[in-house]
Amino acid sequence: MHILAFTTIEYPLENPRGWGAERRFRALSRRLIVDGIRLIGIGYSEVAIASPEGIDYTLPKNKRWKLLRLVIAGTSLTRRLKCDALYAYHSDPVEVVVPTYLCALICGKPFFVVVHDDAKRTEDSSTITQLIRTELTGRRRHFPRKVVHLSIDILRRIAIRRARACICVSQFSANYALHVLHSPSVVVTGNGVEDGWFQDKEGSKKFEAVFMGRIERRKGVDSLLEAWRLVNLKLPDARLVLIGSMEKAEGRHINRLVSELRLAKNVTFAGYVSDSEAERLVQSSQVFILPSRKEGFGLVVAEAMASGVPCIISDIPALLENFQGASQVVSADDSDALAQAILTLLGDAKLRERLAREGRALAKEFTWDKVSAREAAVIFGALDMIPVGSRRK
Repeated sequence: MHILAFTTIEYPLENPRGWGAERRFRALSRRLIVDGIRLIGIGYSEVAIASPEGIDYTLPKNKRWKLLRLVIAGTSLTRRLKCDALYAYHSDPVEVVVPTYLCALICGKPFFVVVHDDAKRTEDSSTITQLIRTELTGRRRHFPRKVVHLSIDILRRIAIRRARACICVSQFSANYALHVLHSPSVVVTGNGVEDGWFQDKEGSKKFEAVFMGRIERRKGVDSLLEAWRLVNLKLPDARLVLIGSMEKAEGRHINRLVSELRLAKNVTFAGYVSDSEAERLVQSSQVFILPSRKEGFGLVVAEAMASGVPCIISDIPALLENFQGASQVVSADDSDALAQAILTLLGDAKLRERLAREGRALAKEFTWDKVSAREAAVIFGALDMIPVGSRRK
């Protein structure tokens, strides 16, 4: 079975890992082959890299009319390769969902959409009348661009409701797809962890704590830094390492906060790193912290648990759903409680060992073999086809 998968996997040189959605797509595309499903990726490529892993056919990112060009290319490939279906790896970018729907419509093929989080909840909760009012009054665009943007928003809604199946990474994202996006066919397949995270790396604990993800307020980094100031009052030499990127606007705020809190000597920004370096940095830390205010699954927590590092998470629905039983939980906006949880965990070796053991056992439930088997079953079931490859339990 061949499925054309629309992606926006764009790898700048400083981001070799990609976001969680990109890592999910790469891992699934490799493992679905076992079940007789080949995902043929099409999307945009950064100028610096001709053919990113996971994309078989690339278009220049900065060309005009890129959405139209993608629809034309996707339609041609679907017909030429005789694809059985189409697949949108993410529900948010218009470069994914809308061209997937349009190509499926033109070629008469079924399609699938993956929902990760509720990043567009405000827009998705708006009525068509509210969307029109927003376009006409709230955004600085010329009238033709307003019409185009509104049309794409409406097409995205139609696409998600017309998908053969809406594949979700958690029950939290499934509730969003069902009650906000109004998808008629919702199924949870989960997220997975690469095998490398389960392998112990040699080395001592160089950091007291580690954070991994986009370095921004949505991920609770501001609350973490405020908590770390309180930690340093008790443990002046305690060090925190943050793995991930910062957008310019967020970077100015975060750097100013580091300066105001006098944390320059206690906080290290590692930036983007390779998979192996991320694994090493996480395992070289005593505690992993994700005080995020919004997540669809929390893949980095599963990766940290697989590494045998005890975790502290915020009390948001997706993280509680997946990791509550094997981690410390604090309020997403309570820096005092976060600081106390960090100090408690750093001061209790037996508690760290227990959470590390329970976390690694839980992480074994999040393997790509299990996720890809569930996803293959959804695809074959929706298409009323019999699997070609071997069935996995």
